[in-house]
Amino acid sequence: DSYDNRGSRIVNIVNPLHVSSETNPILRTQEPNATASSFPMPHMVYGRGDMSEHSDEQTELTTMAHEFTHLVTMQTAVLGYSGEPGALNEAFSDIFGVAVFNHVLNTDGQLPLDYLYAIGQDSERTAESGNTRSLKTPWVNKDPKAIEGEYWRNPEIAPDDGGIHSNCCPLGFWFYLLSEGYQPSRD
Repeated sequence: DSYDNRGSRIVNIVNPLHVSSETNPILRTQEPNATASSFPMPHMVYGRGDMSEHSDEQTELTTMAHEFTHLVTMQTAVLGYSGEPGALNEAFSDIFGVAVFNHVLNTDGQLPLDYLYAIGQDSERTAESGNTRSLKTPWVNKDPKAIEGEYWRNPEIAPDDGGIHSNCCPLGFWFYLLSEGYQPSRD
């Protein structure tokens, strides 16, 4: 029943290149990634990654579910989008993105765990692991697996609104461990 349990419509925009904020108030920038916002109206925008001719639109399933979850979080939890609240916001979106992907596409249980617990696994990426973030192995992308552990960004001074796209990973890693169990050989 939509993100707000009231059936509200969401505008979806794919590949918003060459659209100025003067002609469309929803698009304040030429967003290269994916984003969701409820202002000025509920919308999700899917950019073209790094905007090169070989870059994919950011429309794969985990990304779409991730952005939809941001709308749910805005409506229900009213978490901010910086520091530790912002990291929780990102983590919830990562977790629901992965959960939707697993529910829809892993019906036979045959997909590898690295693939199942990744955000952006079907889009071309520049990270070593081939995805934006990994809930299974966050350290591969130099993201932390523990709060204040290796790769943790100081939420008071880190770029990216206090490191929200990195500091979300401990909760994502916890979700992975809760779902699959801990086996040292998997690290």
